[in-house]
This record gives sequence, structure tokens and C-alpha cells, in this order.
Amino acid sequence: MGLLERLGFRSAATAAASQNGSVKIAVLDDTHTFVANDGSRIWCGGYSPIDEDGRFYTEAEHQTSDPRAFFCHVAGVTYRPQALPKACFATGSFLALRAEPNNPVDPSAVAVYDGSGKTQVGYVPAELAPRVIAVMHEGVQLAGYVLREYRERNSRGKRLGIHIAIFPAGQFTLSIDD
Repeated sequence: MGLLERLGFRSAATAAASQNGSVKIAVLDDTHTFVANDGSRIWCGGYSPIDEDGRFYTEAEHQTSDPRAFFCHVAGVTYRPQALPKACFATGSFLALRAEPNNPVDPSAVAVYDGSGKTQVGYVPAELAPRVIAVMHEGVQLAGYVLREYRERNSRGKRLGIHIAIFPAGQFTLSIDD
């Protein structure tokens, strides 16, 4: 069994024969506030991926209910302070991913851009990037979607970070559980 089959991908012929090849991720509204380790108040707004039993997938698992999609934070956002506040990185925004094989720090680096591909906000985390690169090397075009964002104090505070879903480009839907 090849890597793509283990990740839930099918050949183009099999996918074309499928009645519904869209990526569907089960999520639950996870808007809440919490106190960070440094004592500051953080607002989290958006969705968290869940499994068929309604259990939250952790960020460390990098999983969603659709095995073709990954879940992660965007690394390195603090190095791009002008990008993160932009509306194109708000919850519900689509994103572009770009492999950086000539990256001097990590040849497996995958950059995360706004949907137009003009503004970079950060990177797929280093521990997940090799899996994402492997899928890209198989010829699968991947895209991203902002599932949730983190802000200082409340929904109007400074955006501190984002969590995204990564999936094969094309039809994408969220199945929002109550």
C-alpha cells in the first residue's frame, strides 16, 4: 500500500468514479477564552476538528475526520507581524501552500500564504511538513483553510495565531456538529 492510500487518497480514476470526492471535515464550534501560561487572557474563535464520537482531535495529532486532511497551527507567525492581522487570515479564509525545497533551514518547508499566494503568514510545522511534502510529491495539489484564530483578550484583540486544515484542493466542506 502506497503513502497516498495510507493517507486516504485514491487514484484519479477511483476518485472520478466516486459520487462525492469532496473533503468533508467534522468540526465543532470551539469559541472560548482561556488563561495562557503567562497569565494573559486569550480568545479562541472558530472550529476544532472532531472524530466520529465527537472527541476533539489535538493539534499534536494533525488529524481530522477525513484522512486526506491535516490539522495544525501555522508556525513562524511572529516573524511576519504585518501579515497575521490581515483579513485574509481570518477564520474561514482559504490559503495557498507552497513547498520550499531550497529553504536553507529546512528542505521540507511548506510556506503558508493567503488565498491569492501573495502574502506569506508562516509555515506548516516542521514535524508535519515531511508528510505534507510527501503528498505534494505525489502530484496532489494542497490548499488550506483557517479553522480558528487566537487573539489577545477578546474577539477584537490582536491576532496571535491561527490553526488550519490542509486538504487536497477542490471541493471542501465543514460538517458542523451541534
